Amino acid sequence: MRAGLVIGRHEAIIDSVGELNKRESWVLGGQANFSRMLNIDLSGRRALVAGVADDAGFGFAIAKALAEAGASVTVGTWPPALTIFLNLLERVKMDESRRLTSRELLSF
Repeated sequence: MRAGLVIGRHEAIIDSVGELNKRESWVLGGQANFSRMLNIDLSGRRALVAGVADDAGFGFAIAKALAEAGASVTVGTWPPALTIFLNLLERVKMDESRRLTSRELLSF
């Protein structure tokens, strides 16, 4: 049995002996393939993801994956990075990255 989740351009897979394997996921038109290997329904659940400063890091990718699974996502960031994050949101620089497979925008 294998379980895993695509996060950004990296895919973590835990195989039957519990060994962690990582491999690159394919990218189509600048968008990472966010296929769920483990079908988890997080509808009605809340998630807190710390360390989100922009749309290029693991924190953002984790927040997006949790939102794709149905969770309501709250993000936390280092105070100096908060201004950068809010400016990116305000200037709609992250809108394409925030787009979920349902075509809705990931909201924080």
